[in-house]
Amino acid sequence: TEYTLFPPPSCPMKWDHLKPPASPYTELPEPPDHLVVFVPAPFVEATLREGAAAGACSATVVSSGFDEVPDPLAIERGRRLSAAMVELGIAVSGPNYLGNFNGGARFVTMTDNRPQRTEPGPIAVVGQSGGLVMALKRTLEERGMDVGYIVWPTSRMPAAWC
Repeated sequence: TEYTLFPPPSCPMKWDHLKPPASPYTELPEPPDHLVVFVPAPFVEATLREGAAAGACSATVVSSGFDEVPDPLAIERGRRLSAAMVELGIAVSGPNYLGNFNGGARFVTMTDNRPQRTEPGPIAVVGQSGGLVMALKRTLEERGMDVGYIVWPTSRMPAAWC
């Protein structure tokens, strides 16, 4: 018998029995500026809508399960997410995104557990792979160069961000 640790990407996940969590925004002392979203893919759109209604103007969506997999439900979910971003006017990095880095603002939403230098720097690293840009950041810093920004554009990132 062959065993696998994880289902293949084309295997649809069964989320129908789950209910979205209660809105956490009513418990905040002030409106959020930015959301970091780690919920199952079917709940990302609702999370963005609730966050935008509470005042958030941007979000990092770490969740995956959109049109990066060849599944009709995931592709439709990606289409709906793109439409919601336009409708809400919320800037989203992601989905399936490692996080954001702005050294000058000391703003880091990355899931990388290694300590990060957050100094303002003249270098911006832009690349397709989160792992590759992080390796390049470390290499530049080892050579005495501060990286101020890291971006790895996704298919939904507004062109104005790039």
